[in-house]
Amino acid sequence: MRHYKNKGTTAGTIILIIIGLTVILYQIIEESYVVWFGLLAYFIWWFISLNNKTKIIKNKITGHYEEVEVERSLFDQVDFDYVELNMRRKAAFIRQEKLSVEKAKRLIIQQKQDRVKIQQGEFEESGLMNKISRLKKLYINGTLNKAEFEKAKNKLLK
Repeated sequence: MRHYKNKGTTAGTIILIIIGLTVILYQIIEESYVVWFGLLAYFIWWFISLNNKTKIIKNKITGHYEEVEVERSLFDQVDFDYVELNMRRKAAFIRQEKLSVEKAKRLIIQQKQDRVKIQQGEFEESGLMNKISRLKKLYINGTLNKAEFEKAKNKLLK
């Protein structure tokens, strides 16, 4: 049976709201039937929130019997969905962060390769303007510093 850290928080929150409303209504109306109505609402809510159904099933691998949830109460399902959504969000964030790190590593490697090619005088583009525009892009994105840019540009113009 899987247990979750915040299991039952929805039911507990609504029970607190029922108790709070009962106290407020009792202070406003000052009739005893408000307290009885609040207690009745509390016990109905408590019964609905504890409506989980489980059964005992033998685990085929271990041979032990385990309790398995067949049906969850409405409130436990809300909590379960909330926990699952948060777990998916965290997994997506970790995946995105990992992709960003890998992309940054690939960009650094590409910049180093471009810098080495330019220092060796290897230019892939044909035509002087294409080569100079490529140098300018490398200078703007930070692959080349000012001195390297000027040196490569002068090499092209000679």
